[in-house]
Formats: sequence, structure tokens, C-alpha cells
Amino acid sequence: MIRFVYEGLPRYWGWVVGRLKAAARAAGLLSWLERRRNRPAFFYLRALFAYYDIEDMAYLDVPFWVFKAAYRVDAFLADREGKATVFEYGAGASSLWLAKRAARVISVDHDEAWAAVVRRLAVGMPHLSLTVLPPGERQTDGPYRSGDPLMRGRSFEGYVRSIENAGGPFDLIAIDGRARADCLRTALPYLKDDGLIVLDNAYRPRYRKAIRDSGLRLLRFRGAVPGLPFPEETMLLSRDAAAHWLVDR
Repeated sequence: MIRFVYEGLPRYWGWVVGRLKAAARAAGLLSWLERRRNRPAFFYLRALFAYYDIEDMAYLDVPFWVFKAAYRVDAFLADREGKATVFEYGAGASSLWLAKRAARVISVDHDEAWAAVVRRLAVGMPHLSLTVLPPGERQTDGPYRSGDPLMRGRSFEGYVRSIENAGGPFDLIAIDGRARADCLRTALPYLKDDGLIVLDNAYRPRYRKAIRDSGLRLLRFRGAVPGLPFPEETMLLSRDAAAHWLVDR
């Protein structure tokens, strides 16, 4: 049952939202909620209609992370006065959100069609660079593999290791794409001493060993996320130099 909620229900929810959104807009509900976006409950209700709609998420200016984690990252970047450098595994609404708050965002994705959508929305953001590195040929075992059944057996080595030549170290590293455990292991040397790592969907069992072995301090944010009617989990990780960002407030 739990597995269905977190893996199957999102697909059905996308189907439902797609059919309700036009009616909500025609009835004026979306604009009514937007006028009250300074109130968290109303903004969350509005953001429910943004699922599977990157243009809407860009309009609302939200990443697909737990709201409380996004607020903490927003404060972290604001503290750097727009001078932060970011590396991101997995492009999307978060790429556009980060580009509004950082001096340089380097994003890598595995899907050319999806990257084309993000690039179209990123016009006018020259400090956001997006590279596509598709998976390699099938392999039966070894590292750099995605847990997605549709990508089973494909090697994401080039994707994971792209950070090695990206010009780090970075203030922020966001991991929200493929082969996340390998991304976390590989990214550690490229994180500044006072930097943060964002790991989304951190509840998944296949990430636990990499999180434990990282030796980083962590803070889990479990709660509301844009577009979904059930809670998710986003984790922030840091070294001691940035531990004050992980004090729950």
C-alpha cells in the first residue's frame, strides 16, 4: 500500500489534476487562490494544480521540493547575496528557481526532450547552463545505475561524474535526478566547507547507505510539496561549517 501511494498515486493524481485545472481556471478559483498566496494554506492549494506543469511551477516560482526545505534553501542563498554557485543533478522547475537566486547554476539531465522544455523557459537566464548526458549501454551490474525500472541496467556514469569537471567547489549541490546515491558519493569533494546538499525524495531505502556513509549532518523535511496531495521528504546535508543551517527553526 505504501509503495502504491508514493509510486503509483502520483501518476493517477496527474491525470486528475489535468482535468480539474481548466475548470478551476474558468471558475476563477486559481486567480482567487493566487491573490491569497501570502497565506501558506491558500498557496499550497494553488500549487496543487501545478503538478506535471513546469510552466505553472515557474510562474509560481517554486521548486519541486518540500516547501519547508525550499524556504531554508532560499534563506541560505539569500545569505550569499546572489553570489552562490550551484550544481544540479536533474533539471526542472528547480533549475529556474535556483537561477533567480544564484550567480551560476550548472544543471545536468539525461533527457534531451525534457531539457529542451527547461531551456525554453530559461531564456534570459545566461548564468544557467544545462547539459544533457543520456545513459550509456546496458550493463548487468556495477555502480551508476538508476533505481527507475524504465532505466534498469543503464549506466549513468557520465551523468554522475559530470561534476568532476564543472568548476567547483559549489555552495549548493541539488540531487534530484538519476542514480542519486552515486551522485551523492561523487559530489562530496565538490561541496564547499560551508555548503549544502539538497537530496530530494530522501525516504527511499536505496539512498540510506550513501547518506550514512557521507558523514554529513542532515536535516529531514517531511511535509507538503507543490503539486502533490500527500507529504514528501527533502533532506539537507552539510559539513560542520554549515551546521547552523541544519538547526530546526
